[in-house]
Amino acid sequence: MNELDDHLHHEFAALRERVAQLPLPLPAFDDRRSARRRVPLPVATVVAFAVVLAIVLATITITNSSTHAPTATTPTTAAPAPARPPVAGFLTLPFPNDKHTIDVWNWAGQHIATVHPQGIADCCTTVFLSPDGTRILVLGVSDSAMKQGQILDLRGRVLAQGDFEGVWADDSRHLCDMQPHAGTHGLYNGKTHLVLFDPGHGSRTVAAVGFAGSHGGPEILGCSVTSENAFVMNVEMAFLTGPVIQVRLTTGHTSTAAWSPANGDARPVALSGSGRYALEFGAGPAGQVVDTTTGRTVATVAGQPQSVSWDGHLVVSTLETGDLVVTDWRTHRVVWRSGHHTGAPEMFADAAVRVRPHSDDLAVDVRELAGQPDGSGALWLVTPDAPPRRIAAPVVEGIG
Repeated sequence: MNELDDHLHHEFAALRERVAQLPLPLPAFDDRRSARRRVPLPVATVVAFAVVLAIVLATITITNSSTHAPTATTPTTAAPAPARPPVAGFLTLPFPNDKHTIDVWNWAGQHIATVHPQGIADCCTTVFLSPDGTRILVLGVSDSAMKQGQILDLRGRVLAQGDFEGVWADDSRHLCDMQPHAGTHGLYNGKTHLVLFDPGHGSRTVAAVGFAGSHGGPEILGCSVTSENAFVMNVEMAFLTGPVIQVRLTTGHTSTAAWSPANGDARPVALSGSGRYALEFGAGPAGQVVDTTTGRTVATVAGQPQSVSWDGHLVVSTLETGDLVVTDWRTHRVVWRSGHHTGAPEMFADAAVRVRPHSDDLAVDVRELAGQPDGSGALWLVTPDAPPRRIAAPVVEGIG
């Protein structure tokens, strides 16, 4: 560094000497005064000298900056971004329950909010969290026999209220519902319509799909505003009647789903949130996973299947022994088993399941286990990549 500085200073001195030797104009004499004065240098010469001097000084400054530690300065501090409210993962009711209190949890197993709805809260039948975890659907606000519904945020504030019901669409804004053609309440036999609700903004009848009867009717397997498709099956006495119908939400066009079971030899149980896999239950004591893009069975799982994760790789089923299991069908590995993880003997166990969007994570609320108080559930977080974890807080049966 010192050698470079000496070299640059030497070049600067030589330049200054050459400029000093430039020819100057002859001196001029003032006729009125005998004193001689020097005429200023030509403008071009002065400008050239200034430019060269600036370049030399800049070179010295840059060289020093690149070879010495930078001087510490106080960085400019940006205004902090507003804190985002935590997104909920699932809902539970505290045990014992007053029917008007909902606990809200995130997927880390942390309690993040308590909501007090006007209507009766029942995680299995009246209270449902949107897929993105930002809004709660409460049905039967005025009376459980009515369709009066509310949409609440995580603070319990009413965002929309009206005569709507159904299941959440994947955009966490719309609801899909099957309604009688005549719009009547109570027992009804006849044609039904798929209706798309936008709570607070109205509704739209999409298409006539299925028939309601005294022993069954149409059920919505999946509703995706993103892909503009809904899938509806007709069930009578727990058996599938007819094919699975695919409904185009934008046009109302209906067609048989490409993966629909042939000849009613299997009944769809669930459709993964991604829409990629369908979970079916056949005549034998086993379930099967069907790839909806090809219609092919990609795996079989032991027991009677109940639910499938959003990405479609974890299946919840009940074995003939009564034990509840969660299986990764890709590896046939049992990720969670009620008898093993709860310490209870193998017996009939039931569960409510909440799936985490865009993952294979599950929240499983297990019921009917020995040693648990009547009406209470054991809540577990189950993922394919980590050991299962139980939430310590006692909860009422059901999970929304």
